[in-house]
Amino acid sequence: MTGRYGKAVMRVVLKATGVVAVLTGTSVVLLGGRAVPGGTEASASVESALRFYAVWWVAAGPVLWQAAGRVGNGDPRVRQLALITTAGGVARLVAAWQSGLPHPLFQALTVTELIGGPLLALCDDRVSEIARRAPAAVDLPHVGCDGRSTGSPP
Repeated sequence: MTGRYGKAVMRVVLKATGVVAVLTGTSVVLLGGRAVPGGTEASASVESALRFYAVWWVAAGPVLWQAAGRVGNGDPRVRQLALITTAGGVARLVAAWQSGLPHPLFQALTVTELIGGPLLALCDDRVSEIARRAPAAVDLPHVGCDGRSTGSPP
């Protein structure tokens, strides 16, 4: 994966995940357990906890959008998000072990989180390394529409 292409793909993935976080989190805040595929309304305590966690998921959306702008810059937040994603996949494995297999969507999400988290960290490392090795941009004079130099770029 080249630096520019890899950076673009990672940005799209992080931004799309941020959109999903806001939309699904908002849905769970409003509908509770009924918003979860295969779910139903749960006890008052479970509904309370689920909706509380859903607000955190909504808040993760803008964090993911910000991280998308930091891909390839060696920013530790991208790696932290990768670690959190992997930890979420591990938590889903524990839940499946203790309670049985969830809806197929959540099984797919578990695999995605367990693979995607480490892959995100590795790709960010690779893109950051490519960016570090790239020659510094040359400050060329800006040329206007008429072909004459206007000095430094705006």
